[in-house]
Amino acid sequence: MKPTLTSFLLIGTLAASTAIFTSCSDDDSASAGGGVTGTVETEGGTAKVSTSDLGLPDGWPADVPVPADAKVQMAMEMPGTGHRLSFGTQKSVADMVAYYQAEMQKNGWPEGRVTEAGSSSMLSYEKEGRTAMMSLSNSSGIVTAVTITSRNAQ
Repeated sequence: MKPTLTSFLLIGTLAASTAIFTSCSDDDSASAGGGVTGTVETEGGTAKVSTSDLGLPDGWPADVPVPADAKVQMAMEMPGTGHRLSFGTQKSVADMVAYYQAEMQKNGWPEGRVTEAGSSSMLSYEKEGRTAMMSLSNSSGIVTAVTITSRNAQ
């Protein structure tokens, strides 16, 4: 049985969340060790995922910003549909919300929607048939975990 893209995304999100909260700290030794790299065949092509301290995935949209201090823990390239990126930052959730509100507009995205719930926020943007969603949370009290999903125009 072939895994679906949805199940792959759920596994990738769980892996990224675990990686961020276990390896994103001021002590670089916390992120030492291997990551996971893999592919899943989907109807749209081969989806690629990597987890560890790494950079942006190939083809990451230039108009979806990532802060300079981001410690990328999971990157996914989803053929034909977009990308998913998870990273940790030392900035607060409020600082990251302000960052995305300013930077997304600078990059031509119309004002987005912000939903707040406790120590978490969700931002959503649409531009030219594309979407970008940011999920921000701070459950560790030290690191803000950010997951961005960027979807291509359908």
